[in-house]
Amino acid sequence: MPFPFGKSHKSPADIVKNLKDSMAVLEKHDISDKKAEKATEEVSKSLVAMKEILYGTNEKEPQTEAVAQLAQELYNSGLLSTLIADLQLIDFEGKKDVAQIFNNILRRQIGTRTPTVEYLCTQQNILFMLLKGYESPEIALNCGIMLRECVRHEPLAKITLWSEQFYDFFRYVEMSTFDIASDAFATFKDLLTRHKLLSAEFLEQHYDKFFSEYEKLLHSENYVTKRQSLKDDDDELVLPLRPRKSPLNGLCCLTFGLVVFMSGLVLASIYVYRYYFIPHMPEENLFHCRVLYEDSAYAPLLGRQELEENVGIYLDDNYEQITVPVPHFGGSDAADIIHDFHRGLTAYHDIALEKCYVIELNTTIVMPPRNLWELLINVKKGTYLPQTYIIHEEMVVTGKVHNMRQLGPYIYRLCNGRETYRLKRRSMRRRIDKREAKDCHHIRHFENTFVVETVICDDA
Repeated sequence: MPFPFGKSHKSPADIVKNLKDSMAVLEKHDISDKKAEKATEEVSKSLVAMKEILYGTNEKEPQTEAVAQLAQELYNSGLLSTLIADLQLIDFEGKKDVAQIFNNILRRQIGTRTPTVEYLCTQQNILFMLLKGYESPEIALNCGIMLRECVRHEPLAKITLWSEQFYDFFRYVEMSTFDIASDAFATFKDLLTRHKLLSAEFLEQHYDKFFSEYEKLLHSENYVTKRQSLKDDDDELVLPLRPRKSPLNGLCCLTFGLVVFMSGLVLASIYVYRYYFIPHMPEENLFHCRVLYEDSAYAPLLGRQELEENVGIYLDDNYEQITVPVPHFGGSDAADIIHDFHRGLTAYHDIALEKCYVIELNTTIVMPPRNLWELLINVKKGTYLPQTYIIHEEMVVTGKVHNMRQLGPYIYRLCNGRETYRLKRRSMRRRIDKREAKDCHHIRHFENTFVVETVICDDA
């Protein structure tokens, strides 16, 4: 059987070797050095080549044999560790590429096995480097995306929970930078709520130490910390009341104490929300959002799916910015989205394609900034159930944008330097039975009480 690489395409082994050599150059030379500039270009090319193997291209689907070889080369070479350790040396787009590659490899399965999870269990330093990434603002959010993907796997969550480094989260959630503190809280929450029995076991064994640190958050002067730690969330910490060696009266006291403790948190959160939060509503807000939804076309097969995104709402400037990270399930692209209500335009930056698409703002789907802000606040309060449905909208490319300035400052900042195209809306309906168009790309996002899948096609 011929190997699936033509003469003009490098094999996974060549790509990994080239990337590792280029990273070694970046480690040794200053960023302004010509050798470093050349190495930076090579790093970008190698990362793009890896993404093509893992995600495929417009012309061909990913090939299982090539993906398997690339994964094995990454394990054998130790390149995953190098990429995380030297993430700060990689340019902005490259950092996002690393996160996409890491998460794709991590989700790879062979039967019931997850080889990358097994690999990371033997290379625990990678987990701790990701966690420590919260200390570096330029890579914090990239590391957070990768760390949350790790936490989805129970063996990796257990390693993190039982480590001394876990308690660093109590520092990270106190950071003054809003988006980093919020991202750290999102990861912290996942660690404690995703695997219920594991969390219960951890809290049983480390009750005193954990709640000693947690209590400090309740007295924090940091706005983000206080709001998040007082939140009455649907995802509760599970403390199993099973027989232990301690006397029964001690167990009853512990149970009663927890009831009083949690009741106090609920009352305190209401007080903080009513008297501090609403009267002094900030002009700029960042939210880390998750929503569960069902796609009626695939519900029996996939069941409930989860969408994760970061939302920035800028009330004074009348626009919204949404960042959709690498999805947990295939079929859609990571993207940056701007809804500019002043200009009446929406822009999609498809990260996988590195292209921008602009279309007239659809106010029947996209909530205005003030309304979206209120919706997300109510979601945090638990007023709305975090489960919904999905609708689909189809768009087609009509031509290239040549005058970027006419798009306004926010879309210009997002799309400048990238190929940018105009779109027209083809149709919108509650379900799409067939998605066989080879030249179409999908972006799933959330800026209303439902999830939207935007399908962008190159031709009609």
